[in-house]
Amino acid sequence: MNRIRVRSFLFLAAAFAALCFPALLLAQKPRAVPKAEGQPVMVPAPAWQKGDYWSKFDHQLMVDFGNLARFHDADLKLGPPAPGQDRVVFMGDSI
Repeated sequence: MNRIRVRSFLFLAAAFAALCFPALLLAQKPRAVPKAEGQPVMVPAPAWQKGDYWSKFDHQLMVDFGNLARFHDADLKLGPPAPGQDRVVFMGDSI
């Protein structure tokens, strides 16, 4: 009886290993990382990205990514609402 259990266990272990082996072959291999030797490679900006427009655009993204202050000056000119006056705020692109 003991031999049957050992053989059954060995058979199940071999079957499990046979099922798992293909998955190990398909597993992702780590990406080769280049050695960090010398100076880093500097890639110059394309010709169309040079200029004042792109400098301002990059600065805008770093300072106010969501462009939340776009209408700040216009809001200041409008002033606070009068007592009892309702104002509506539209949000989104589909209006």
